[in-house]
Amino acid sequence: MLFIMSSAGNSYAKEGNPYEVAYLRLTDGYWQAWVTDINGQQHKQVTSAAIDKTRLSWSKDKKELLCNRNDGTLVRANIESGKITPIKLSMQGTLDAQWSPDNQWIVFSHAAEASPDTNDLWLVRPNGQDLTKINNKPKLQLSPAWGSDGENIVYTSGTLNKYKIDIWKLNIKNGNKEQLTVDSALEFDPVLSPNGDVAYASNQSGNYDIWMIKQGTPRPVQITTSPAYEAQPSWSPDGKSIAYYALIDGQRRIWIRNIATGKAYAITPKDSPSRYPAWGR
Repeated sequence: MLFIMSSAGNSYAKEGNPYEVAYLRLTDGYWQAWVTDINGQQHKQVTSAAIDKTRLSWSKDKKELLCNRNDGTLVRANIESGKITPIKLSMQGTLDAQWSPDNQWIVFSHAAEASPDTNDLWLVRPNGQDLTKINNKPKLQLSPAWGSDGENIVYTSGTLNKYKIDIWKLNIKNGNKEQLTVDSALEFDPVLSPNGDVAYASNQSGNYDIWMIKQGTPRPVQITTSPAYEAQPSWSPDGKSIAYYALIDGQRRIWIRNIATGKAYAITPKDSPSRYPAWGR
């Protein structure tokens, strides 16, 4: 069985199925779902319908993507065939939906019609059953992301009006909540590594960079320090690298960075605006 090797020395996929990172690429005027290998050598377009996709996550078997669309609907997209399967929910207007690691649940943010500036987090089965609100806090609860244990979710909570958004963690089994950041900055895009580390985007240094809170260490550390805009991190399955979005020299591309060495390289082409990477688990 042949495994292809990346430039960073990591085996990543069987030959013939190299795709590890999904991302959004501006294609014929719409943000579409694409997949690529971790060297950025092979790219495949997955969706093509004339509607913007806004966020992606992988199925457990890595055969499908869960695609958020900008009309608040969700679809499943088969990576090889491109077949689209709508997910029918009893409520419309989902945001930031993400599959759980075992694909048994979808977590998403939703705003009540009577209070559009108050979003809560919900769980639902992929078949639309067992719809459950899992928090009921004031302000905006956005960008939920699962930990690999399938029990913990990190998300953002706050308000854009006062420019104060922090990172929280919620255990969906016991309901325990923990505030992870307490400062005057705007924090976005939190993601949990397999080791429990949290990567996120923050402007606490005056520029948007990637930061990390290591498990058991309350003080965050800065991962990127360039003057570029860097955000939307996604952890590798081994927790050693992140894929992320960077705006450098006018180019909106997806990069991969090794946390320990700081070495980084782009995996999406120039002049093909790309954003929101999702690394397969």
